[in-house]
Amino acid sequence: MDFKQSKRRQVFEFLSDFQGQFGYPPTVREIASAVGLASPASVQAHLKSLERDGLIERDPNKPRALKLNHPTEARFSSELNNEFPGSVSIPILGRVAAGTGVLAFEDQEGELMLSRETIGQGDHFALKVRGDSMVEMGIFENDWVVARVQKIAQVGEIVICGIFGDEATVKVLSKLGKVVELMPANKNYQPIRANHEDVSIFGKVVALIRSFA
Repeated sequence: MDFKQSKRRQVFEFLSDFQGQFGYPPTVREIASAVGLASPASVQAHLKSLERDGLIERDPNKPRALKLNHPTEARFSSELNNEFPGSVSIPILGRVAAGTGVLAFEDQEGELMLSRETIGQGDHFALKVRGDSMVEMGIFENDWVVARVQKIAQVGEIVICGIFGDEATVKVLSKLGKVVELMPANKNYQPIRANHEDVSIFGKVVALIRSFA
């Protein structure tokens, strides 16, 4: 498997995450929106490339019929190391764009330098933790959480999300459907429940950074 094109990697990962969550593949427009491609034609080009390399299989008679063929773990890890040597700059964001469902990357408050071996593939951002709602999972105020940019997540994962257009919050995704439930890791706090359309997932937490200075 050749994953030298990071955008093609993002398409494949979004396909995998979306199908794992919903049981069916996303539309071309959903893929374009999720990975930042400007046109459906660009998505189709990446899909054809993935299909040519045997990573996906499509039925020409059924537009949304798609099968993913995941690479072996050993080969996948090797390709990650080849593609992402060294360190990468992760933006520290002060807020999210209220009500838009997108991250305000222009509102950076600094950056963290982390190795790709630590955070893995994809685009990432960091937020400074405020409050104590996640202390029982070892996430404390003034820690930095590093999240991979993605708009979907699995139940049980720690996510960064916006609710009712408010600023970002760090919680465990405990229920997904028409009603989304976000669970704090502190017995003094109650779960947050909201309609699906009122919740925007911005990313999945993949790392925690703490300073002892």
